[in-house]
Amino acid sequence: MSTDYVPVSITRKPRVVLTIPYYGEIAPQTLFCVAQAPAFNHTVEIAATTMTASSLLCQSFNCLLAGALDLVDQDRADYFAMVHSDVQPAADWLDRLHKAMIDHNWMLASAIIPIKETEYSKTSTAFSKRDNPWHAHRYVRLTDDRSRPPEPESDDEVLLVNTGCWLADLRHPAWKTFEGFSIRDRITRDAEGNRLVEVRPEDWELSRHLDACGARYGATWNVPIQHHGRISWNNGPRATG
Repeated sequence: MSTDYVPVSITRKPRVVLTIPYYGEIAPQTLFCVAQAPAFNHTVEIAATTMTASSLLCQSFNCLLAGALDLVDQDRADYFAMVHSDVQPAADWLDRLHKAMIDHNWMLASAIIPIKETEYSKTSTAFSKRDNPWHAHRYVRLTDDRSRPPEPESDDEVLLVNTGCWLADLRHPAWKTFEGFSIRDRITRDAEGNRLVEVRPEDWELSRHLDACGARYGATWNVPIQHHGRISWNNGPRATG
């Protein structure tokens, strides 16, 4: 971690910019969690609440982040929180993420969220080899050990967190060199010559940036989540829909 990073003093609650990116509808459960955040979260202060609608996912993310960074520059905010429009975290989700940051000395904490698919065990938190960013070779699963946060198994692994529900300290120097969220796609071929479409999602690209900066960040099991769609997926141990 950079030596010029100083956490917010414990004598003052960190001021959070709370955001929702969306396109189309926002789940009413998500709106409730955001609207009720000041009542259920007591270790942080809500400085502003912002929502941005765009069919371009990264543009929406970048608009929200840029606005929050401006508030930090004006000394009107410290932290940035995002919850996706189909995600329903526990009512005290900000306190839970903030506690994870304090407990583990992280500058960013991300809740582990199930992927909306018929296989209930897979989440959008994963690991890739540092020298092979096009492949997530190991996914965090809902059946994994929950007694501690997911950690790399070797020095050449990078933790890839998701942006469905997260909290970050925007005063960390890693944000000064972050050029914004972006998705990278390509068409390549497998060993047999068949074409493959590969993607590097925007949240995993952020993770790689933080890793390259030497920032401490992580993923936590400690935020109960409902991921709404055709049915609702939860991140409970049994991973039932």
